Amino acid sequence: MLWSMLTVTLIVGGRSRFRLDLGKQVDYVNALKALMIVAFAEAVSWLGLLLGMVLKYGFDNEAGVSLMGPIHGMLFIVFAALLLITHFQERWPIRRTILSFVESIPPFTGFLLGKQLLDDVRLKESGQSNAS
Repeated sequence: MLWSMLTVTLIVGGRSRFRLDLGKQVDYVNALKALMIVAFAEAVSWLGLLLGMVLKYGFDNEAGVSLMGPIHGMLFIVFAALLLITHFQERWPIRRTILSFVESIPPFTGFLLGKQLLDDVRLKESGQSNAS
């Protein structure tokens, strides 16, 4: 099956590493942390892209869009992939995954999503330290 061959590997900051092979256990907190970091970065890049569009259409300067466009695009693709990984790892309901995706689209709401994910990370970390 194609799905059984799907493997996604991500290195965050050269240190946190996780790998998803469907059907295998992975460190959930690292995947959730990576999603949180990318959600915040994607929201910041969205604002940068909006500023670039103001420069492009208001002042005839395309430098902002040519710089921020590819950065934002790549971060959005990474965000979508991490959201899918987190959906499977955390066994999120499809409703939460879709709402998280939709919430990442308008400017500023990505920050709200990042805050929700930060709360999830803190909850998981406190649960792990209590279990130890």
